[in-house]
Amino acid sequence: MNKRAFKILATIFAVSALASLPFFAAFAADVPVRRIDLESSASYGAGEAGAWRVDKEAYWTKKGVANIDLTLNANPVRSDKHYDLVLVADQSGSMFGDTIDEAKADLKEFTNTLLSDGQSRMAMISFSSSSILNSDFTTDVATIENSINRLGASGSTNYYSAYNRVLSLLENYEPVPGNDLCVMLVSDGFPNDDHPQEVALYKLLKDKYPDSFVYGVQYSMGNAEYMLDVTDKMEKSDHTTFLDKMMALTGIRVPFDTMILSDYINNQYFELTGKMTGDGKKLVETANDGTPMVVWDVSKTGFNGTMPRKLSIEIKLKDEYINDEDGLFPTNKKLRGISSVNGINNDSSTLATPVLKLKYWVRYEANAPEGCTVDGTLPTAKEEVVFSTVRIADTAISCGDWDFKGWVIRTDAAERINKDYFIMGNEDIYIEGTWGRPTITKSTEGTPWQESYALLDTGLNVNTKLNRLANKKIAAIKKADVLLEDRITGANNKISAATSPINIYAWFNSDDSTIYIYSDADTIKGNEDSAYLFGGSLNSSRLSAVTDFSGVADWDMSGVTTLRGFLAANTAIPDLDDFANWD
Repeated sequence: MNKRAFKILATIFAVSALASLPFFAAFAADVPVRRIDLESSASYGAGEAGAWRVDKEAYWTKKGVANIDLTLNANPVRSDKHYDLVLVADQSGSMFGDTIDEAKADLKEFTNTLLSDGQSRMAMISFSSSSILNSDFTTDVATIENSINRLGASGSTNYYSAYNRVLSLLENYEPVPGNDLCVMLVSDGFPNDDHPQEVALYKLLKDKYPDSFVYGVQYSMGNAEYMLDVTDKMEKSDHTTFLDKMMALTGIRVPFDTMILSDYINNQYFELTGKMTGDGKKLVETANDGTPMVVWDVSKTGFNGTMPRKLSIEIKLKDEYINDEDGLFPTNKKLRGISSVNGINNDSSTLATPVLKLKYWVRYEANAPEGCTVDGTLPTAKEEVVFSTVRIADTAISCGDWDFKGWVIRTDAAERINKDYFIMGNEDIYIEGTWGRPTITKSTEGTPWQESYALLDTGLNVNTKLNRLANKKIAAIKKADVLLEDRITGANNKISAATSPINIYAWFNSDDSTIYIYSDADTIKGNEDSAYLFGGSLNSSRLSAVTDFSGVADWDMSGVTTLRGFLAANTAIPDLDDFANWD
């Protein structure tokens, strides 16, 4: 039997075996299942090279419509490439905050991979306005990691000084047989000192060491190509792709020859909408039993385990089930993965599937002040379809002399539209009463219940999110009277802490260069850690020109323990009266 015939027979057997399984034995479920995973036949958890795991998650995205998300991770396979590599790392002021911390983590993983062969060596140079040699060539991971840990963020960006230091280092260079000489320049900034003299030094470097490789990775610099004239090859990256680009340039991790996943959709309940987003090649095929399956091939994407690959598949619940009383729907029949990398082959499958629940409960709780007995009947609990619009009960309850302030949603899964309505989430929603201090002489015992409040995220996180929301310099930060839902499009719009009982939203209006802030809470409280609030790097912050901070004037900052770096990026002259009420 030839190989082609064998493959055809094997495919028919697999489909037939799937079709012959009792349906409810394979897929019946009496509880929702958000996530399942599939591991390769080799153990991903045990760290076996070439092993992989797929995490699959299903969730509703709107009424009757859901996404199936697949995330593929793999244990990398080290290639047989060996280097004497000079890492040239930018530590200028624009690397401030999260940027330098994320870069350090990736640089350390790159170091560990490069030196894991026991033959490669690494030296390190850091630069800003000037440059220093942090370490000569070594095989010791700890030596390089210690140098990476000491990277700071200050000064300008001087490529010329960095290349001068590389040439000085190489004056006494003694090659190791089998190791290729490589220079890896990583930077997030335009060369703004001694520019463009670095071009001549790059050419001198190539003249002296014609067999060397000079690579560059631009970090969060958009579409700029500042390294083109000083590298053999450069890649653009952001904080999610930085490590992947360094690995790809050096080739020290082997890309998979084959990595294909087949996801069989449960067509009893669902149909594909045709919308799929993600990496790699995506095809819809039909098994012999009529089951639609999405075939996802990432073999040609350079997948080597450094960076996950992701796919999102949109499915729609069939109309006849939208009012189903039981409301539990398995999304899939099967998931299979096959792979090959560096002679390591894996083939694995599972019948486990996410199970979507159509309806969840909305429940009300009095949340009464301590020592106070509630009068009145709580609103009745009710099941609601996920992503339907739900009206919050207008039932008022009383508790002695306390003021009932209304109902507040305590579950993050609900998306508040306004004070009266919310969008039903993917889990049970709990709504609590809120209470204010008595307006008459207090007749109950216990600690007075606080009015509703929202808690800001940390100062650095708020600063980062506001910078990301704006596409140009921000002129003002103001309070919004209503929530503009169409402006709330991503995680950066939510500037409240994860523990905040009520969300705080922000969005940028480019017409008036203003950040608008909205919350349903009576009070917005500052985070205990408000360091670098409205701060950051002068080179990169879009908050540097704000003069109107009227939107933050009534924030309660009494619980803040640090405002270190507050307004550090501001080069304008803000109206300090906006902060007059801050305690």
